[in-house]
Formats: sequence, structure tokens, C-alpha cells
Amino acid sequence: MLQMRSLDDRRHARQSLKADGQLRKGVGIGQSVAVVDLSDCGCRITSIPKSLRRKDRVTLRIAGHAPVEGHLKWLHLGKEAGVQFDNPIHPAVFNQILASHRAAEARADTPSEHLMVLRGELEQLQD
Repeated sequence: MLQMRSLDDRRHARQSLKADGQLRKGVGIGQSVAVVDLSDCGCRITSIPKSLRRKDRVTLRIAGHAPVEGHLKWLHLGKEAGVQFDNPIHPAVFNQILASHRAAEARADTPSEHLMVLRGELEQLQD
């Protein structure tokens, strides 16, 4: 009996994130994608170009880091795809991508100093 492998039963643990990426097919121009569910051996991308096909060779630059090469392992409704990297991302680079993503998330959740000053001025005007 043929058994399908569960998405939860992966060889490499995936980390949830949403980072900007540039995807290039062949020698074409890079197109913006969102990189999610990153592991050292692959990732899921969303906001993909409609022209992509399963098994396409691609180069992916994640959040400005060095490009990684791989192929499209799967596509879903032309909206998202799975990229399997040719070579695993080095652990130090993988950790750096995650750390920069978490730092960006923290900055997004923290009001800027300028905004805090404006809030204080507004509260004084309301008093």
C-alpha cells in the first residue's frame, strides 16, 4: 500500500518566518516572493510568478543573503511552491537569517522613538 508522507513528518525541521526573497529562474530577472517555513534544505515561497513549473531550476536570495540554488519540488494552485535546495544552507547562515527575521519582527512590534515623542505631545495637548 502506498503511503503519503505527512507534512509534519519531514526530515528537516522548518522554522516559520516571513522574509522577502528574490526568485530567479535561469538567467531571468529576479522576482519578489515571500519566503516562509524555512529549513536548511528548503522552504515554502508564496506570491510566486504564474510562469513557474514543478522541477524548474531556481536561484533564491533570502532577505539579502547569499543566493541558494535549487528546484521547485511542488506547486500549489500557482500561489505557493516548495523549493528544495541543492545544498543545505550552512547552519551559521540559517541562524543569521532567522535572527535577522526575529529582529525585524521585534522592530515592527515596537513603536519608533519618533512615534513615542509624538504620542507624548498629543497626550499633553489633550490634557
